[in-house]
Amino acid sequence: MKKIFFVSFAAVALMMSSAFAQELGSSASLKQNMKQLGTLFKAIGSSVADSSQNSKNLEKSQQMTVLFKIVAQQVPETIADLPDGEKEAALKDYQDLMSQEVALSEQLQQAFANNDNAMAAKILQHMGDIRKNGHGKYKE
Repeated sequence: MKKIFFVSFAAVALMMSSAFAQELGSSASLKQNMKQLGTLFKAIGSSVADSSQNSKNLEKSQQMTVLFKIVAQQVPETIADLPDGEKEAALKDYQDLMSQEVALSEQLQQAFANNDNAMAAKILQHMGDIRKNGHGKYKE
């Protein structure tokens, strides 16, 4: 019964995430999108251990996935300002970091859907490590 609820909820949340992307992400700047990701990251982090918040955190992690896919296509100014010989490698590295975040945010969704808060906390920690690495390299 719980699985049916979460599958149904996930489908509704996915539709809402698509609307969310159209509303904010695709027309927003990289800085705005990253700020929204930070807000989602902090909100999930503050309640990751609370299983009563799993449905809300599932929705937030779906929004994160949508935003990570969008920001992967946006180029940070720090990369745009690099000499031509360095841009390609830096852009590939940035996009690889965003791809890792997409994959991890999808795993985070699964952890919340399965009520596995311990796994969700581990995934969120890994996402935070990637975030620090990326900000150290590319934050404007």
